[in-house]
Amino acid sequence: SALEAEGALGPYGFRDAIDYTRPLPGSRKAVIGAYMAHHIGMSLVAFDNALKRNIWQERFHSDPLVRSAELILQERIPRRLVV
Repeated sequence: SALEAEGALGPYGFRDAIDYTRPLPGSRKAVIGAYMAHHIGMSLVAFDNALKRNIWQERFHSDPLVRSAELILQERIPRRLVV
C-alpha cells in the first residue's frame, strides 16, 4: 500500500502519522513512531456495540446530562443557511 511505501507500517501495525511539514534534515517526511492504544479500544467498543445492538449508545444516553441534551443531538441540519 501507499502507507507501507512511505514507511508507516511498524511491527505493531500502522504508526500514528507521517509529518510532511517538519521533516528531519535530508528527509522529506518524519514518521511519527507512536501507536494509539485508544484506537484499539474504540474499535473494540464499536464491535461490541454492533454485536449488542447499540448497547453503548443506550448506556451513553442513560446519563442524565446526555439525556438533557438529546433534543440538540437530534436537531436537523438546515437545508440552506441564511446569512
